[in-house]
Amino acid sequence: MKILYITQFLPYPLDNGGAIKTYQTLKILSQKHKVYLFCFLESEERKKDHKILEKKLKIEVKTVVSRLPLVEFREIKKDILKSLFSWLPFIVYRYKNRKMVRQVNKRIEKGIDAIHIDHLNLASYLPGKKNCLWVLEEHNIESEFNLRIFKKESFNKFKIFSFLEMVKTYLYEKIIVSRFDYWLAISKIDKEKLIKRGAKQEKTFFLPVSFKTKSLFSFKKERFNIFFVGDLAWWPNKDGVLWFIKEVFPLIKKKISKVQFFLMGRRAGEVIKKLASLDSQIKLLGPVKNLNHFLKEASCFVIPLRGGGGVKIKVLTSLASGIPVVSTTIGVEGIEIKDSHEVVLANKPMDFAEAVVSVLKSKDLAESLSKTGLDFIKKNYHEEKAKAVLDSVYNNLAM
Repeated sequence: MKILYITQFLPYPLDNGGAIKTYQTLKILSQKHKVYLFCFLESEERKKDHKILEKKLKIEVKTVVSRLPLVEFREIKKDILKSLFSWLPFIVYRYKNRKMVRQVNKRIEKGIDAIHIDHLNLASYLPGKKNCLWVLEEHNIESEFNLRIFKKESFNKFKIFSFLEMVKTYLYEKIIVSRFDYWLAISKIDKEKLIKRGAKQEKTFFLPVSFKTKSLFSFKKERFNIFFVGDLAWWPNKDGVLWFIKEVFPLIKKKISKVQFFLMGRRAGEVIKKLASLDSQIKLLGPVKNLNHFLKEASCFVIPLRGGGGVKIKVLTSLASGIPVVSTTIGVEGIEIKDSHEVVLANKPMDFAEAVVSVLKSKDLAESLSKTGLDFIKKNYHEEKAKAVLDSVYNNLAM
């Protein structure tokens, strides 16, 4: 089959959860089908990654350089204001691009068998007339993502905006979701939510992100390295990291003076940069291409998230590497995981700090979490499960 796959950003390097999930889907699809990937780039310098991805997966990649999809809200206030006069939620409005429309339409005119929309906010690129299979792969239920932001924010302009965005996104989901032929959810919880928004139950599937397990963990008595990986401009990551730095990390330092916190990921804002510059025990590494090289030095992986939706790929990445994990309850949402078995869960600053200290100091606890985490991934997130789901969709062309 010829599959037109439309996503937000180039899924390479694999330095954030969205890229990892998208890359794994593309990897499986490209083994049996001809895949045309269309996405955005934040700069011309990223074109070299574009070429690397084409070579690695043997797919055709078309990119459009655009500032709007990738910058933080505070940098695009005029664009946000314009979007208020559109029925489209801003998460859709910010991805509308005439050059991308022309490229997508040109590919459709040449002939395709399916359009695979990765993230609902790219659904505006669907053609007016349906003449092939339409597949939606979701990473978050976007309206619920905005609901959590609305609940977290104190009363200000952003709270008002998040409320409007939540309402518009929910209405958009109710209109658009039902137009697809197949639906791929990131978790069993999200599968049920998609069905409530108009997806057909018999054609909606839980698509697990596939991982190959490889233990990179070894307990070292005098090594106290805490790790976090993610896009630092994405609101849940930014909020969680700031909460950890301000409220949790000082409590850990009181117990372990030599502890270090390593932050890896793109788009760190000025607030995070300033906090890192003021504390020599916080290491801001930026985006890294070889994550495994750094994970070998990890003593503990933290998921201090208090918002967001879908499944946090960083949890699965760390478990697949055998790294012990301490997380909030929201951080492992959508993953059928047990507290104190595969991960340690804590939601309050003191509880979170004590959990991290326990993992850093206790060899028995750390090694137990490492083993059970690896076993969990082997059982629930292996590639054959994902292949079976994608085959059930793309081996059936019935509309």
